[in-house]
Amino acid sequence: NPVEARQVAEAVLRHARETPRLSLGVAAFNLSQMQLLLDEVEILRRQNPDTDAFFAAHPDEPFFVKNLENIQGDERDVIFISVGYGRDALGNLSMNFGPLNQEGGERRLNVLITRAKQRCVVFSNFTADDLDLSRTQAAGVRHLRGYLAYAASGRLDLPRASGREPDSPFETEVAAAIRTLGMEVDHQVGTAGYFVDLGVRDPARPGRYLLGVECDGAMYHSGRTARERDRIRQAQLESLGWRIHRIWSTSWFENPEAELRKVRAALDAAPATPEDTPPPPPPAPLAEAVETDPGEAEDPPTTPPYRMGRIRGGQGVRTAEQLTEARLRRWILEVVEAEAPVHADEIVVRIRDGTPISRAGTQVRRRIEETLAALAQERAIHLDGPFAWADAERNVEPRDRSEASGVSNQLDHIAPEELRAAAVQAARDACRIGPEDLGREILRLLGLGSLTAQRREWLERAIEGWVEDRALREQDGGLVAGEGGRGERGK
Repeated sequence: NPVEARQVAEAVLRHARETPRLSLGVAAFNLSQMQLLLDEVEILRRQNPDTDAFFAAHPDEPFFVKNLENIQGDERDVIFISVGYGRDALGNLSMNFGPLNQEGGERRLNVLITRAKQRCVVFSNFTADDLDLSRTQAAGVRHLRGYLAYAASGRLDLPRASGREPDSPFETEVAAAIRTLGMEVDHQVGTAGYFVDLGVRDPARPGRYLLGVECDGAMYHSGRTARERDRIRQAQLESLGWRIHRIWSTSWFENPEAELRKVRAALDAAPATPEDTPPPPPPAPLAEAVETDPGEAEDPPTTPPYRMGRIRGGQGVRTAEQLTEARLRRWILEVVEAEAPVHADEIVVRIRDGTPISRAGTQVRRRIEETLAALAQERAIHLDGPFAWADAERNVEPRDRSEASGVSNQLDHIAPEELRAAAVQAARDACRIGPEDLGREILRLLGLGSLTAQRREWLERAIEGWVEDRALREQDGGLVAGEGGRGERGK
C-alpha cells in the first residue's frame, strides 16, 4: 500500500518536528509494507535533514519500523500502525489480513496495540463498518474491527451479532418479514452490555446496522417496572448511536403489513452512510477508556459486562522457570481484583494467555495453585473452594459474559453466589416465572447463550437449592424472589 506508506512517513516527519521529546515506533501488518515504510521514511529523511536530531535523540528507545511478527517486547511513547491491507483496484475488501487470520491472530494484535505508552495512531484505508464478520471466523479480524471502531470513536461498545437464538417466535416472524424487504437481519445484537432484538444491516456497510428493532410482547416486557427499564435501555442505546424502532406483538398480529410498512419507513429515514451521522465524540484517553467502571451507571437496565483481568509484562516469560513467585503473585492479584469471584482455572488461563507459554502444564498449574494458597493464607485474597475473592464480604451481582472473549461459559466455573444473584434478579424482574423460563433468563443475564439439555438439568438442581435456602419461593405455580433473595450472601 504505497499511498498509506507515504502518509505514515509524512506523519513520522511531523512527529520529528512537533513532538521530538516523545520516542516513536512504526508497525506494519506484514513484511512488504514494513519495507515500503522504511523506504518512504528514508526518502523523506534525506529530503529533510533538519529532522536528523530527532532520530538520534532517543538512544534508549530509538525510532524503529517493524512488522507484526517482530515488534514483541518493544515499547515507545507513540506507536504508528499501518494496516496496509485494504481494497483492491475494483473496490473490493478481502477478509484476509495475513497473520490475524491465523490461529492466535488476536494475541498478535493485542501485542501490537499495547506497545504505545502514551498514544497510538492507526492508519487504514477502511473503517470498522467495512468489515463484514459474517465472511470470516478469525478472532483476530473480529478484534481488529473492534479496535478500529475504538480508534475512530473512543468508544468500546461496537455492536456485533452475538449468535444467540431469537427470544421468541414473534421475533423470528418479524425478522423473516424484514428479510422480504431485501435486508439482512441479525438476531440479538450485542452492544455495551445490551442486546437489541434485531439489527438490520446497512447494505453499503455490512459491518454497520441501519436500524435496531425491538419486539415487545413477551412476559419479560409486560410489567410496569420492565417498561420503565426498557425506556431507560432505549435511551442508552440511542446515546450509543442506535436508531430504535419498536413493534408490539398485538399490533403485529392484527396488521403485520402495516407494521412492516412502518419498518420500511424507519429504514428509509435512517442515514445511508456513516458520513450522514453527527461526528463521534473525540477519543477518550486510553487509560480512561480501559479502566471505566461499568457499575457507575445509575439503575443499569441489564447486567454489567464481565471485566477481564489483564496480565501486564508477561511477554518476556517463555518457560515455567521464568514464572517467578513475585510475578505470579502480582498477576493473580490483578486477575482477582478485576474478576472476583473467579475460578482458579480462569486464573490459569489468564496467565497462560498473557504470556508466550503455549499451554498450562502440570508444573505451571501447580505453581499457580501454590501461590493462590499462599495469598489466601496471608489474607491477600479469600478462597472458597475453587473460587477466589478479593475481600471477605463477597458481594456479587450477575455479569454479562457475552462480550468477554476467552471467559469460560461452564456453569460450574461461575461462583454459586453469582448464579444465585442472577436467579433472584430474574425472578424479581419477572414478578413470577416458571422454572424453565427462569433458567433461560439466568443464562441471558450471564450472557451464556441457549438453554441446552445439560444446562437445564444443572439449573433444575440449583433452583431446588435456592428454594430450600429461601432465595426463591414457589407461588401460584411459578417462582418469585424469596426472603433470602435480598442481595445477601448465599450458596
